[in-house]
Amino acid sequence: MVKLTKYFPKTDNILIEGGRLALFNMGMLTVGGIFSYALLWLVDRIRSFGIPIPLPVWLLMLLIGIPYFVIWFQYGRVFGLRLKRPNFFKGLTMGLIGQMPGFLLYYLIVKLKFEGAVGEIIKIISIILRTFILVAPIMATLGSLDIKKDG
Repeated sequence: MVKLTKYFPKTDNILIEGGRLALFNMGMLTVGGIFSYALLWLVDRIRSFGIPIPLPVWLLMLLIGIPYFVIWFQYGRVFGLRLKRPNFFKGLTMGLIGQMPGFLLYYLIVKLKFEGAVGEIIKIISIILRTFILVAPIMATLGSLDIKKDG
């Protein structure tokens, strides 16, 4: 987490920090999406040989979801420390701006029609992404309200 702090907020400007979070989010979604697709594709290939194993959605949420939400909370927390006083709406606005790549990616996934096994994998990824879209701005907002300093 220490290495990620160089990407965290430096000002109290909603647009600047929301844009910085959007760029950071785009990177996280790209890496997480590639990892998710690769893992689900690999499991699907194993299943095609007749080995009955479930798709590891729980593993994806554990390996990608928890760190994603923790990063969003910490980003919101650092943003909240930059504000003169805690502000729910500034934290929420910053989180929604930061989630713009998620909204765009979800829109593209919904508009493109995937078929077959790839369609099943993309459907699972879109459900996970929908969860991220809803929860991540809330995590950033809650983080912006948590202004207690560590130590």
